[in-house]
Amino acid sequence: VRFRIVFMAVPCLRMAAASGSDERIADGDRAVPSKEHPSQVLHESIVQGVVDALKEDQLHWRAKQAVKEEFLKPQHDRTGAAEALGKVLRDSSLGNEIKTFAFECLRRLRQEQQRSHRLRGPENLPLPPLPLAALGVAEASTETLGAVQWVRWRWASLLLRRLRELSEEQQQPYLRPRAPPRGDDQDKEEVVTRHIVDVERLHRLITSELASRTNDVRVEASDFSNPRAAGSLLGRNLWWGTLGVHLRSEPLEGLRARYRALAPEHPHLGVADVRGSMAEADLTERRRAEGQALLVNPYIPELQAFARGGVPPNFRQQVWSSCLSVDPNARLKELQSLTRGICESEWITDDVLRLDVVEHCVNDVSYFPFDELVESLSLSLSRDAFIAEDCEAGPPQVPLLAGPAPPSEDAQAQFEGGARFVPPCGVVPFKGFSSYACPFAFLADRLEVAYPLFRTFYCRYLSRLHTISTEPSTLMPLCALFEHLVSTTAPHVVFHLAEMGPDAAPLKIAFPWIVHGFVGYLRADQVLWLWDRVVGFDSVQLIAVLAAAVFTFRSRVIMSARTPDDVAMLFTNLASFQAIPLLQGFLFSTELANFSGTSNTTCGA
Repeated sequence: VRFRIVFMAVPCLRMAAASGSDERIADGDRAVPSKEHPSQVLHESIVQGVVDALKEDQLHWRAKQAVKEEFLKPQHDRTGAAEALGKVLRDSSLGNEIKTFAFECLRRLRQEQQRSHRLRGPENLPLPPLPLAALGVAEASTETLGAVQWVRWRWASLLLRRLRELSEEQQQPYLRPRAPPRGDDQDKEEVVTRHIVDVERLHRLITSELASRTNDVRVEASDFSNPRAAGSLLGRNLWWGTLGVHLRSEPLEGLRARYRALAPEHPHLGVADVRGSMAEADLTERRRAEGQALLVNPYIPELQAFARGGVPPNFRQQVWSSCLSVDPNARLKELQSLTRGICESEWITDDVLRLDVVEHCVNDVSYFPFDELVESLSLSLSRDAFIAEDCEAGPPQVPLLAGPAPPSEDAQAQFEGGARFVPPCGVVPFKGFSSYACPFAFLADRLEVAYPLFRTFYCRYLSRLHTISTEPSTLMPLCALFEHLVSTTAPHVVFHLAEMGPDAAPLKIAFPWIVHGFVGYLRADQVLWLWDRVVGFDSVQLIAVLAAAVFTFRSRVIMSARTPDDVAMLFTNLASFQAIPLLQGFLFSTELANFSGTSNTTCGA
């Protein structure tokens, strides 16, 4: 039985190990194709680790019981034992459950290796079961790591100062008991709140301030006779980006190979069909039938492949939950504790989040009916004390301890000793933070259903969009990828904007799109189609690619702009843009040109 169970799990492990073989590891100095490393080698220690974990899980005993019951039937004998074992596991749902269990075990192993790498550094890292390339650990240079670490502590100091200023303005502590409701005849003192920080301040920190810190001078006025040169983006090294550090990004050819499933020859939901609504309805019906069949015995790689073509809205919550291994009943007690805490006490960030919901949910035509659910999701996430440690790319920022002391390198130890973060999740909300919760209001109408999925989705994907790190697919590598794609596909546009100065830089315009995952900029249905592909490819890299596609799509009108305000005006409203056609047009423009007459896509906005 044990041999057969391992036999079912090993192919999944090999598939998952090979899935990272085409990834490239971006750092400050070079890009290393992981195929140069033996990432396909499946170490026996990994197999043994999965088996040990399986033996402690209830699934192991269920499988043994099913095999035992099958062998008790009279039609089986010793000679057909192996075939009978395989038949039991294949014909029942146990086979897919075992493979899914192995798939998730490998994900956890990779996450543990990444955490070990962050804590101990590459020089002290013990020999891992998989090579670093297969784990996706960026081998950043010491200089780059030092600069990014400076940014993290600079951002933490800024947030702490803003929190203290807000506390002094309101004359309120960071945490206070919720006051009982007063009668109408008593005057109620109104507490005015405001946003703590916005993403524009974060953009300035990772661009101009970081460049100044690292002495990465892009411009020297003495080298240019043009008086505008001192304020332009051009420098002696002809680097047109504004990011404060140089991070090598994957070329467009590599992205085309990685996201080949997005090519126009494959049918996709979320794409306008030139053949009419009948063909689109037929495709939707086929996708529903396929999704329903996959959900009978869910297996993560198959569901991810399904999500790459778009998920029908009525199956989206189930497909996402299965892909992310979300158990809706696993954290019910914790959620009840969080909601009880919201009723009993008040954190200084609670009113900030409520203000944010009013501005980004209530005032949005797509999300305003769901403002109460969005507020509950945002407040619950901010009070979840395990968010920082569950984020796969590490804590998005240096957690701030409640108290007068500045942020400390021993924050985790102090927290375990009884100290509390502000807010408990360790992430101080910036302007627009609540927008992460808005799309999940379309997936469920109850907090106990929506929150487990929202929490897992945030920890795996959304937290990366504002994590200051050199880890793959975090904020700075995504910004570097955007700048690289725009400069290589539309260099004339970048040069035109460079002459206007840093205020017209492409990254300055696209930065909010990337940080917010396009929530509040694209229509809600387009955000969900985009996030389907994020789940399907298990990467937020497509968000940066879409940002480059939007910018390139407007390249002609950008050339007519004369001031930074003119450029900003061109991107004030993205409601008419369609996410998947833009991605296809950007990645596979040549194929789309040859696909006329039979294509099911139109790249338009």
